[in-house]
Amino acid sequence: MNETDLVLDSVGQFMPEEKAVFKKAVVKKHFRKNDVLINLGAVCTEALYIIDGSAYEFDYIDIDENITGMFTAGDWCLNYRGFIQQSASCSTI
Repeated sequence: MNETDLVLDSVGQFMPEEKAVFKKAVVKKHFRKNDVLINLGAVCTEALYIIDGSAYEFDYIDIDENITGMFTAGDWCLNYRGFIQQSASCSTI
């Protein structure tokens, strides 16, 4: 079973045809430590599924980072509000 099947099986039950549609749309990406996944002010256009590692979401209060979200293996990672509304992100991931 490949990673895409594991992701889908963790969410629900899907027919093989549905899995095939999802697999056509999925792109596997690799990130390094300290890579920015979504910049402040950018429109969040994709949902990322974390297979390994972690990420955090933060905004700034004055000059300090204020962590507002944490994503680890098995989590979907996105700026939810910006993704749904297709508006500028008010945080950085």
